[in-house]
Amino acid sequence: MRSHINKLMTGLLAAVLSFSCTGADKSAAYGVADSKEMAAEAGSSSSDIRVGEEAIPERKLTKNGMLRFETSDAQKTRAAIQKAITEAKGYVASDSKDEEEGRQTSTVTLRVPSDRFDALVDRITAEAGKIDYKNIEVSDVTQEYIDLDARLKTKKDLEARYQELLKRANSVDEVLKVEAQISSLRAEIESAEGQMRYLKNQVALSTLTVSFYEKTVAAGFGYKFQRALRQGWDNLLWVIVGLANLWAILLFVAIVWIIIARIRRNRKRKKASASQS
Repeated sequence: MRSHINKLMTGLLAAVLSFSCTGADKSAAYGVADSKEMAAEAGSSSSDIRVGEEAIPERKLTKNGMLRFETSDAQKTRAAIQKAITEAKGYVASDSKDEEEGRQTSTVTLRVPSDRFDALVDRITAEAGKIDYKNIEVSDVTQEYIDLDARLKTKKDLEARYQELLKRANSVDEVLKVEAQISSLRAEIESAEGQMRYLKNQVALSTLTVSFYEKTVAAGFGYKFQRALRQGWDNLLWVIVGLANLWAILLFVAIVWIIIARIRRNRKRKKASASQS
């Protein structure tokens, strides 16, 4: 029975290797067929393209963009961006503000459904007016998606076979060997599922980073002087806070100093009275 189990496990591993090679060849064939079809029918939809009897999977695209521009009213611009992303059924992933000398900069990262990404970019661009910087990147992750999906299906099929094999094991040694294989496969499956979830999220939701800045008070002598006074006051407060944290040490030092001062005075008095006598 043990030799039969070992033969089955060897056969399963050989089947996995064979399936992986077949999947790779099939993915390559998809790529060649897709390039020919796209050249022949550039205007047709990828989900409708067919080669023989087999349909080519729909394209999986990720979109990322960056916009930077100047605004005369940062609060108004922020409110307009919030309204635009809400109407696009997206959300604000992060929001930060940075104040430099003579400039206040805000950076907002938006996640929006991919089919509404272009409309959101056009709307923010139109409301901004003059754009200092614009960058849009589109990446095709179709092949990565196909390969990951094929590996995931293969590992799940193999796990199911190992589960059946586990039911037929008759010794503790056989059970331990099969369970070790199942445990290793389960870790690989969970890792692949995590990658698949991340990839699907990147395809479903596009990312747009919007950075806008508003010029504040000119960085002249008056502004620098006021800033220096404010920083000096802040530093003084920090010193006071630091001293407050050290009150126990300061109290101990004061007590020791008082004791030493009294001892010295007493010695001086004794010396003075001894000299008089």
